[in-house]
Amino acid sequence: MFTPFSAGTHGSIKSYSFNVSKYRLEEIIAEEIANNRNIQLDTSKENNYYNSGGYLTVLIKGGGTTNKYTFRYYGGEEYWDTQPENSSIFISYLYDDKGMVISEGAENVEKNEALVNERLKIFETEFIDLIQHRIGEKEN
Repeated sequence: MFTPFSAGTHGSIKSYSFNVSKYRLEEIIAEEIANNRNIQLDTSKENNYYNSGGYLTVLIKGGGTTNKYTFRYYGGEEYWDTQPENSSIFISYLYDDKGMVISEGAENVEKNEALVNERLKIFETEFIDLIQHRIGEKEN
Protein backbone atom coordinates (compact mmCIF):
# COMPACT_ATOMS: atom_id res chain seq x y z
CA MET A 1 0.00 0.00 0.00
CA PHE A 2 1.31 3.44 -0.90
CA THR A 3 1.28 6.43 1.38
CA PRO A 4 1.30 9.45 -0.93
CA PHE A 5 3.60 12.29 -0.02
CA SER A 6 2.22 15.76 -0.64
CA ALA A 7 4.44 17.66 -3.00
CA GLY A 8 2.74 20.95 -3.57
CA THR A 9 -0.01 20.79 -6.14
CA HIS A 10 0.16 17.04 -6.60
CA GLY A 11 1.29 14.04 -4.63
CA SER A 12 4.13 11.73 -5.32
CA ILE A 13 4.51 8.04 -5.81
CA LYS A 14 7.54 7.88 -3.51
CA SER A 15 10.11 10.26 -2.04
CA TYR A 16 13.78 9.77 -1.21
CA SER A 17 15.76 11.86 1.29
CA PHE A 18 19.50 12.54 1.34
CA ASN A 19 21.93 14.05 3.84
CA VAL A 20 23.38 16.62 1.44
CA SER A 21 22.22 19.96 0.15
CA LYS A 22 19.89 20.12 -2.81
CA TYR A 23 22.67 21.77 -4.78
CA ARG A 24 25.11 18.90 -4.09
CA LEU A 25 22.40 16.34 -4.83
CA GLU A 26 21.67 18.09 -8.11
CA GLU A 27 25.38 17.87 -9.06
CA ILE A 28 25.54 14.16 -8.24
CA ILE A 29 22.38 13.43 -10.23
CA ALA A 30 23.68 15.43 -13.23
CA GLU A 31 26.96 13.48 -13.09
CA GLU A 32 25.13 10.15 -12.96
CA ILE A 33 22.98 11.09 -15.94
CA ALA A 34 26.05 12.29 -17.88
CA ASN A 35 28.31 9.34 -17.04
CA ASN A 36 26.09 6.29 -16.63
CA ARG A 37 25.12 4.68 -19.92
CA ASN A 38 22.11 3.02 -18.25
CA ILE A 39 20.60 6.39 -17.29
CA GLN A 40 19.76 9.19 -19.67
CA LEU A 41 17.72 12.36 -19.67
CA ASP A 42 14.60 11.95 -21.79
CA THR A 43 14.92 14.74 -24.31
CA SER A 44 11.82 13.88 -26.31
CA LYS A 45 9.63 16.82 -27.25
CA GLU A 46 6.87 16.01 -24.74
CA ASN A 47 9.38 16.20 -21.88
CA ASN A 48 10.86 19.62 -22.66
CA TYR A 49 8.44 21.22 -20.18
CA TYR A 50 9.42 18.85 -17.39
CA ASN A 51 13.15 19.00 -18.01
CA SER A 52 13.19 22.78 -17.72
CA GLY A 53 10.97 23.45 -14.73
CA GLY A 54 12.49 21.62 -11.78
CA TYR A 55 11.33 18.22 -13.01
CA LEU A 56 13.57 15.69 -14.70
CA THR A 57 12.41 12.82 -16.87
CA VAL A 58 14.93 10.01 -17.08
CA LEU A 59 15.14 6.73 -18.90
CA ILE A 60 16.72 3.96 -16.83
CA LYS A 61 17.68 0.58 -18.21
CA GLY A 62 16.87 -2.23 -15.83
CA GLY A 63 14.76 -5.35 -15.53
CA GLY A 64 15.33 -6.13 -19.22
CA THR A 65 13.66 -2.93 -20.42
CA THR A 66 14.01 0.85 -20.44
CA ASN A 67 11.89 2.50 -17.75
CA LYS A 68 10.71 6.11 -17.71
CA TYR A 69 10.36 8.25 -14.57
CA THR A 70 9.65 11.92 -13.90
CA PHE A 71 10.89 13.27 -10.58
CA ARG A 72 11.60 16.61 -8.98
CA TYR A 73 13.44 18.09 -6.04
CA TYR A 74 11.44 18.85 -2.91
CA GLY A 75 10.95 22.48 -1.95
CA GLY A 76 11.98 25.75 -3.48
CA GLU A 77 15.06 27.94 -3.40
CA GLU A 78 14.35 29.30 0.10
CA TYR A 79 14.08 25.75 1.48
CA TRP A 80 17.25 24.65 -0.35
CA ASP A 81 19.21 27.61 1.00
CA THR A 82 18.20 26.89 4.61
CA GLN A 83 18.69 23.11 4.53
CA PRO A 84 22.41 22.57 3.84
CA GLU A 85 22.35 18.92 4.86
CA ASN A 86 18.89 17.82 3.76
CA SER A 87 17.36 17.29 0.36
CA SER A 88 14.73 15.10 -1.23
CA ILE A 89 13.49 14.03 -4.60
CA PHE A 90 10.13 12.53 -5.33
CA ILE A 91 8.77 10.58 -8.25
CA SER A 92 5.79 12.39 -9.72
CA TYR A 93 5.17 10.06 -12.63
CA LEU A 94 6.23 6.72 -13.91
CA TYR A 95 5.15 5.10 -17.12
CA ASP A 96 3.99 1.66 -18.15
CA ASP A 97 5.33 -0.15 -21.23
CA LYS A 98 2.74 1.54 -23.44
CA GLY A 99 3.63 5.02 -22.20
CA MET A 100 0.63 5.40 -19.88
CA VAL A 101 1.31 7.83 -17.04
CA ILE A 102 0.98 6.45 -13.53
CA SER A 103 0.69 9.12 -10.83
CA GLU A 104 -1.07 10.07 -7.64
CA GLY A 105 -2.82 12.82 -9.56
CA ALA A 106 -4.25 10.30 -12.02
CA GLU A 107 -5.26 8.19 -9.01
CA ASN A 108 -4.06 5.01 -10.70
CA VAL A 109 -1.12 4.03 -8.47
CA GLU A 110 -3.02 1.47 -6.40
CA LYS A 111 -4.67 0.01 -9.50
CA ASN A 112 -1.17 -0.59 -10.94
CA GLU A 113 0.51 -1.51 -7.65
CA ALA A 114 2.45 -4.54 -8.95
CA LEU A 115 3.90 -2.54 -11.85
CA VAL A 116 4.65 0.43 -9.58
CA ASN A 117 6.51 -1.81 -7.11
CA GLU A 118 8.49 -3.37 -9.95
CA ARG A 119 9.44 0.04 -11.39
CA LEU A 120 10.29 1.47 -7.96
CA LYS A 121 12.65 -1.42 -7.33
CA ILE A 122 14.44 -0.69 -10.63
CA PHE A 123 14.59 3.05 -9.83
CA GLU A 124 16.06 2.33 -6.41
CA THR A 125 18.58 -0.27 -7.61
CA GLU A 126 19.73 1.51 -10.77
CA PHE A 127 19.54 5.14 -9.58
CA ILE A 128 18.94 5.81 -5.86
CA ASP A 129 21.52 3.27 -4.67
CA LEU A 130 24.15 4.86 -6.94
CA ILE A 131 23.37 8.32 -5.59
CA GLN A 132 23.51 7.12 -1.98
CA HIS A 133 26.81 5.40 -2.66
CA ARG A 134 28.27 8.57 -4.19
CA ILE A 135 27.07 10.66 -1.24
CA GLY A 136 28.65 8.23 1.20
CA GLU A 137 31.86 8.13 -0.80
CA LYS A 138 32.36 11.85 -1.24
CA GLU A 139 30.69 13.38 1.77
CA ASN A 140 32.01 11.17 4.60
